[in-house]
Amino acid sequence: MNNGDVCKEYINGDIAKGNNLFVEGNILYSYGYHFPLAIRLILGKKYKFIINSDKYSVTTSKHKFLLLNKIDKEDIIKECNTQEMQKIKQMNITEVKELVANNLWNLKN
Repeated sequence: MNNGDVCKEYINGDIAKGNNLFVEGNILYSYGYHFPLAIRLILGKKYKFIINSDKYSVTTSKHKFLLLNKIDKEDIIKECNTQEMQKIKQMNITEVKELVANNLWNLKN
């Protein structure tokens, strides 16, 4: 599966794997678990996304470009750096939804 297809499947709620881009659970990774590219949330009846704002490599930038070209801009609820993404990954879904609902994005600590 090519990386564009992986992004499309991910946005549609599926699990997929391509060249250095893969989905595990609701997280899209570029090159490995150290770089979560996006976190997918189900809010209401629609998928919403938290996107990694960091730059890692030329290829990861291409992965992000492919993803952002397939996501409706209103479905991106937040951009976070890699450290913040790692903290969000460790939360349960209720905690993440609370962050979103209350706009409590102070994840620096």
